[in-house]
Amino acid sequence: MSVRPLGGGFRPSAGFLDGGGEMGALMRAHDWGATSLGTPDGWAQPLKTLVGVMLAAGQPMFLAFGPERLLLYNDDYGPMLADRHPRALGRPFLDVWPDARPQVERVFSGEPVHMRDIRLFLDRPGRPKEAHFAFSYTPVRDEGGEVVGLFCPCLETTEQVAAEREQVREAEAPAPAAAADAGLRRRAVRSDACL
Repeated sequence: MSVRPLGGGFRPSAGFLDGGGEMGALMRAHDWGATSLGTPDGWAQPLKTLVGVMLAAGQPMFLAFGPERLLLYNDDYGPMLADRHPRALGRPFLDVWPDARPQVERVFSGEPVHMRDIRLFLDRPGRPKEAHFAFSYTPVRDEGGEVVGLFCPCLETTEQVAAEREQVREAEAPAPAAAADAGLRRRAVRSDACL
């Protein structure tokens, strides 16, 4: 696939930016030289490796990397950004998701953060707007052990949450036979009271 660089974009000689659908093309065309990450040929090996993994993955994933914690993500993560996609690419993560600051600070201090049920409202044709995800913010360390990034694979749990809600509704609703028996007993008590 040949992509014409735009505004200082990068045409990789290494394969870590190959493929990746729309986001792979956008990453290849992005002017990374104007960011704190610099051009992709100079990226640290952990960043190159994770970008290659992320672009090849079939689930939503993102990275926040470098001193500005710049956001890189794959095609499956794009819908989670709604109208911020594709402008979010290469922007500071906390400019895109300011409410995530406490979790991000924990990760950059070296602590992984796992969130089991984050509710988002997404505009995805043919799917419910309310969606649920599990996020795992994992510190990415450089060769010296310093945290230089955050890697997050995301797992959609919408169907699981819906099934759990249905189980709760069923458990809270009276069984049809029990409800009918209760109604008969109430009528029987009322007719005895009339005697």
